[in-house]
Amino acid sequence: MLFLGCDGGSTKFEYLVADAQGACVAHQTFPGMNLMQDGMEEYARGIRTHVRALGIDPGTLTHAAFGVTGYGESRTAARDMTAAVQTALGHGRCTVCNDSVTGWSGALGMQPGICVAAGTGSVAYGQDRHGNGARAGGWSLRFGDEGSSCWIARRAANLFYHQADGRLPRTQLYSAFMREFDLQDPLYFSVEFEEAHAKTAADLAAFQRKVLALCHEGDPQVIALYRSAGEELALLVQALIGRLDFGDQPVQVAYTGGLFNAGAFLIEPFTEAVQALGAAVVKPLYRPVIGAAGYAARSDLRQEALRTMMKNLANEA
Repeated sequence: MLFLGCDGGSTKFEYLVADAQGACVAHQTFPGMNLMQDGMEEYARGIRTHVRALGIDPGTLTHAAFGVTGYGESRTAARDMTAAVQTALGHGRCTVCNDSVTGWSGALGMQPGICVAAGTGSVAYGQDRHGNGARAGGWSLRFGDEGSSCWIARRAANLFYHQADGRLPRTQLYSAFMREFDLQDPLYFSVEFEEAHAKTAADLAAFQRKVLALCHEGDPQVIALYRSAGEELALLVQALIGRLDFGDQPVQVAYTGGLFNAGAFLIEPFTEAVQALGAAVVKPLYRPVIGAAGYAARSDLRQEALRTMMKNLANEA
């Protein structure tokens, strides 16, 4: 048996092919795609290119699972994404779902609990003791996705505006952004920022790393911004606890996504806010792409064999 897992988002598409024992047969990463931004034709072409590049015959796959950003988030997205995957594979032995589902699958090993994903965007997904699932957040990179890398980048730009015109005291952020864009007048900032860092979601998310550097310099407003991000992400947990049934046991809350590389600046306020809800923060077991491979195998392997597969795959890939 062979299982394919895909973790696909705006920043990257990562693929794993594994056998039932968890031996890695193929593992590749490609640039990100977004159906809403790239259009159906380009998106479908990208999936076909990825599958061919894996170097395996798709017909040999027992099952595949694609956890992809944007699934189900428009009237036709679920249908179009499923069609793109089935065409690329040449068969219908596949599951296509939102990447929040495969993120949960990896982070919690498909056990009851909630996984908060914060990278380019932000979303949370949970399953309870009855197998019921629900998600919160992930509404829009432009207008929602609070607590994400894009959200932080936009909020940091807003801090610059407030510092430039006197609504807030100037901190390291102001001088750092003036240097970054070689500005003589702060009024030029918006044009320069949008041209250099806001053309795509991936560009905007990458700018977050420059903002994070100001935390290490002790900028109080930026440190407070990351605290706000952690608290926003905890609100996703609160929403799901209210919608799912976890019984009397503390809810296990895992986290995943590149933004958590911010370390204590984000994880500490997130943990404090989650613990205040009576839930417990746990480190993720596996990466989302391993979660996708496990999700692909869930109907073909018994629970113990599935756990062994995912554990072995984590040691290899």
